[in-house]
Amino acid sequence: MTLKPIFTKLSILCAILVSQTQLASSQDLLTPQVMKEDFAVFKNSISDIHPGLYWYSDSTEVSDRFAKIEEAISQDLSIREFYGLLQEFYAGINCGHSWMQKPKSWAQQLDSGNYRLPFDIYFEDSVFTIMNDLSAEQEAEIGAKVIAINGTPMLEIIEILKSYAISDGFNQTRRFNFVASNFSQLYQLHYGLVDSFEVEILTSELGEARIKTFKGISKTKYETTKVERYGAAQNQWAQPLAKFSITDGIGHLDINTFAKGWLKSRDIKYKKFLKSSFRQLKEQGITKLILDIRGNGGGDDYLGAMLCQYLIDREFKYFDRMETVTSKFNYKNYSNTKWMNWIGVILKKDKKKPGYFTFNYHRGLKTQKPNDLTFKGELVVLVDGQTFSTAADVASILYENDRGTFVGREVGGGYYGNNSAMQYDITLPNSKITYYIPIVRYYSSVDKPELFGHGVKPNVVVKKTYLDYMKKRDPGLVKAISLLNKN
Repeated sequence: MTLKPIFTKLSILCAILVSQTQLASSQDLLTPQVMKEDFAVFKNSISDIHPGLYWYSDSTEVSDRFAKIEEAISQDLSIREFYGLLQEFYAGINCGHSWMQKPKSWAQQLDSGNYRLPFDIYFEDSVFTIMNDLSAEQEAEIGAKVIAINGTPMLEIIEILKSYAISDGFNQTRRFNFVASNFSQLYQLHYGLVDSFEVEILTSELGEARIKTFKGISKTKYETTKVERYGAAQNQWAQPLAKFSITDGIGHLDINTFAKGWLKSRDIKYKKFLKSSFRQLKEQGITKLILDIRGNGGGDDYLGAMLCQYLIDREFKYFDRMETVTSKFNYKNYSNTKWMNWIGVILKKDKKKPGYFTFNYHRGLKTQKPNDLTFKGELVVLVDGQTFSTAADVASILYENDRGTFVGREVGGGYYGNNSAMQYDITLPNSKITYYIPIVRYYSSVDKPELFGHGVKPNVVVKKTYLDYMKKRDPGLVKAISLLNKN
């Protein structure tokens, strides 16, 4: 058998493949000129519209971060690299409502290759545990601790990836959750496309760390294998959005969203739901209540204020102020948010604060009053890093008014408010990266300087461990019941 012709054909094939790879890579590059055009729109739009750009950073810090991008785009960059620069800046505003979409070309590239770890990880502060084995040879050891990936310690990886994670202020619980939920895409965003992973793992049986090499899998393979081996994942959208019950003399009020449209889609009449729940508490003489707003990402502001009226037995303020930094939105050539152009008519120029405009027609700005069914008994509030936006506002107002014992993890939304309301979307002309700018800054009616840049910090910290997850235990709920039964 003559080997030379075979090697010749293989050489030609390899040359073609290398050539195609290089071509795809070169087509993916952005020149300094097109990036500068995009960056000008990015910088100017955020500076003109974002109400919280200088909330947690001074002008010098913001200027330095803009300058870092300007310096980086003086040479050709891939769409991944350019997107990473913009995402890091946007996350650095420390606004959890400032989010950016992955550019389609990068998303397609990421999803089409074998760039995912062939196992899931349970993220628990400084411990990272393999929980689902999706490898072809089923060689990932469930329960083993992941110490490092490709030579970099997991703790270092997490800290690096948190620079791309959005959250209010300096809060770390939401950032950590963001990284945990988006680990594969953030890892590839920072480290580049990797399809092989040297993973340092530690098992309790061996008692010492060792390195195993895993081949990456595609998004499709990841999803199909997970269903085949572990069944279809529980549909989080199918969970009850709001429910109430009374068990062993304790009321349980679980609210997973304040989004009016979402509640309505499940035929939940929120106002009637609250009235019915608190009427039952009063009629049955229940004096102990657990409010569970873990995982509640927010929704309509006034629904949060309405809930607080049932929990605070005196008049109180919910929001002190709502403001914007502009009444005109001059980026319609880059935006699909055409309806934003008329919003200036409802904004009022602030004579006491030049350059700002106030929004004065929100019911959250009014003095809030209790009602005949307001609950006056013992209250425990369950919170976590995914308690955000309107849910974080509720937590802040209850905490400010000394209403309840908070159990869980630090709230993911800012204690002093947030930037949200309507979002102005902008798509950059060349890279086609789309980002969303919140236009209103909300000032919650609170005054606890020690919580500036943070969310409500629980009175009792409760962590959910990997063992809790495996045994389907809810340590936060157990602790809440224990606290109420002690009294």
